[in-house]
Order: sequence, then structure tokens, then C-alpha cells
Amino acid sequence: MDTMTVLAQCADRGITLTMRGDELEYGASDPLPPELLAGLREYKAEILEGKGQWRLFLFERPLPTDDPRPDLATDSRLWWSLLNLAWGHDHELWASLHGLRCMGARLEMHERRLVLARGSYITTEEYAAWRAEYLLPKAELLQRLIHEV
Repeated sequence: MDTMTVLAQCADRGITLTMRGDELEYGASDPLPPELLAGLREYKAEILEGKGQWRLFLFERPLPTDDPRPDLATDSRLWWSLLNLAWGHDHELWASLHGLRCMGARLEMHERRLVLARGSYITTEEYAAWRAEYLLPKAELLQRLIHEV
């Protein structure tokens, strides 16, 4: 673990870090995992030394609802909408969709309706397994969200 990993894990968990002089305080709704607490202790001096870097890190970091593949521009706006909707309804579904998009999944029109198509970085077999494990259990919600897009 390094300083940036500690900061990323804090941001992912919604942990607030407050710097008061040479003290580093954290605020969290749940107890911190031991390894993260150890990382905060180990890298406290580096975190305090780069006070402005924490804000810069958060500012430059992509939002969880941003399209992770803006290079696939033809449906990027649609993915942004879908990921925002999923984030607001079900974080597990959001994570599954985000992972698929990272692997190049597309949103395409098929017979006048929007459908999810497998990406170029995932085989047909892998997509079928992913779909069965992560998407089919949430099919009703996913269909509703895609319809809202």
C-alpha cells in the first residue's frame, strides 16, 4: 500500500480526512478496516505534507457515474445516463455495468429499443457467464433503467 492507495480507499469509503496542524483526523460511518487504519498511520506524514494534494486528488478523480470509456464516443452519453441511474438505485448493478463498460460493452438500438451488447474485450462465453451471474438477477431494474435512458 502507498499514500495514493490509502487516499483512494478513503475516498471510495466516503471517509473524510481533516488536517489540523500536525494531526490527521478521519470521519467514517463504519469502523475502518485494520489495514486502512495502519496505512493512515504509516503515511500520515506524507498525507500531511501534501495537504493540497488531497483536494487535487479528489478533484481530478473521475466520478463513479462517469463513463469509464469515453473513447467509445458513439454511446458515451447513454452510458453516462445509465451509470448515473444505476448508481442512484443499486450499487451492485452499477458495479456490474461499470465493469462491462470497461470491457467495451455498448448500448445499441435493436428493433427500436436500446439493448446492452457485449464489448470487444470479453468473449461471448465470458459475457454469458457475467450476464447470468450479475445482470439477470437484476433484470427487471436494468430493463427499467435502460428504458429511462
